[in-house]
Amino acid sequence: MVMNLKIPTTHNEYRPWRLNTLLLAGKDFVKFISNEIHFFLLHNTTPGMSPSLIWEAMKAYLRGQITSNTSCVVRKNQMRRLEELTKEILKLDAIMARCPSPDVYKRRLLTQAEYNLLSTKHAENMINKIRCRTYQHGEKTERSLAQQLRQKIANQTIAEIKDIHIHHSQINNCFFKLYFKLYTSESPGDEPLLKLFFDKINTPMIDAVNGKSPGPDGFPSKFFRTFAGELALLLLSVYEESYTSGSLPLTMRQVVISLILKRDKNSVECSSYRPISLLNVDCKLLAKILAQRLEKILPSVISDDQTGFIKHRQLFFNTRRLFDILYSPTPPGDTEILLSLDAEKAFDLLYTMKKFELGTRQGCPLSPLLFSLVIERLAILLRSEDMIKEIHRGGLEHKVSLYADEMLLYIYIYISDPMSSLPELLNALNSFSKISGYKINFEKSKLMPINNVNMAAIINQFPFKINTNKFKYLGIWVTHNMKQDFERWNLLPLSLGGRVNIIKMNMAPKFVFLFQNIPLFFNTIFF
Repeated sequence: MVMNLKIPTTHNEYRPWRLNTLLLAGKDFVKFISNEIHFFLLHNTTPGMSPSLIWEAMKAYLRGQITSNTSCVVRKNQMRRLEELTKEILKLDAIMARCPSPDVYKRRLLTQAEYNLLSTKHAENMINKIRCRTYQHGEKTERSLAQQLRQKIANQTIAEIKDIHIHHSQINNCFFKLYFKLYTSESPGDEPLLKLFFDKINTPMIDAVNGKSPGPDGFPSKFFRTFAGELALLLLSVYEESYTSGSLPLTMRQVVISLILKRDKNSVECSSYRPISLLNVDCKLLAKILAQRLEKILPSVISDDQTGFIKHRQLFFNTRRLFDILYSPTPPGDTEILLSLDAEKAFDLLYTMKKFELGTRQGCPLSPLLFSLVIERLAILLRSEDMIKEIHRGGLEHKVSLYADEMLLYIYIYISDPMSSLPELLNALNSFSKISGYKINFEKSKLMPINNVNMAAIINQFPFKINTNKFKYLGIWVTHNMKQDFERWNLLPLSLGGRVNIIKMNMAPKFVFLFQNIPLFFNTIFF
């Protein structure tokens, strides 16, 4: 009997080329690539030649040289040479046994030295493959242990989408249509100013974080760190030419969109996945340089209400402010409410420059800073609306609190005019949405009365979810997840020392984060 089985979720997986960062640990390989970079630039850098074209061609050339240097053909030749040397050593040993001579002995030593050199390289490659560092560092509070603790999805393949699309090409087409429509904008804009210097490029290349996934070109950040001296000057010329021409090279505009299923979402809906953009490192370096320049002036442009991704501002500024309002005396009679607004695809739906289409990419160092500039305009609008009444505590006005796209509003409602603040708030949000693309997800937005639950009948007329006794803000409620984490980690093959390191590395920071954000109350005995 012959049976043919066809599993619909399988497909010819596309495996993009990536540079193996373990190769950069070898001095010979680094010297080989450095020589190839100098050779290419020496023979291809001519007057009038576009730096962008040279950069694109050099990356393709280096991919070819690396592939040929580390290909199966090279490994097969090495194994064949080892076999030949083994036979040669046995032959020389036989000759030495019959009639020893200095010449034969010298040949024997040279052959043995070549054999030892090749076998040592082979052993080094095998050690790197079996990851001996997993044994050395696997249970220490380092990256190896952290990777074991991450909760992996049982099946990372997206099996079906929407109308029971089960073929890989159909699933890809569904996501293509979604993001093509999502990132199309008709909003015009102006070009930013750009002037870069050599040290501003060389420093981020040296400081680049290792271990990050590379973009479509396959060159990781460690490659740029290793060859920063050879690449920085050419990369500076590429950025300057791109500014003059108004367009980055083709590979700098390419990204790999990695889809991450959101928690507690339906896996067959395209909108349930969070798109994370894997940028090429050369593009990410430019974004990081601009972000470093922008973050210097943001504290003077963005109000103190925004604490996300702003220099010298911390998340606990918002939570301490929230608890101070909750635990301080409230005025009698009227109602105070907390309103947590959840943005619908906050980073993806903002109108940006026409040439950049719609949204800011999640995964780009510049995105949270640009988003802070956009959302600040909404904060200014809400603060300027006199009909939206703020809460007063300690002689200070509290109306808006922001951490990136997490917006919390403190609203005061008069008993005599309960329908004034919230309708004006909805009008302001709708007006801002029309010009910016920023939309509120009312299903996730939550409202909690602080001091007058009897107002719930009036508040229910608005499209917000009412919470009367609970309120979660910026993820400080973490205790309900602890038991599930312990049960899952109990299955890992770790020693007692490894389990202790789990607590130190993963559990302790959660409690520190919680205690850092909640207020501390001292009784008179303490003093």
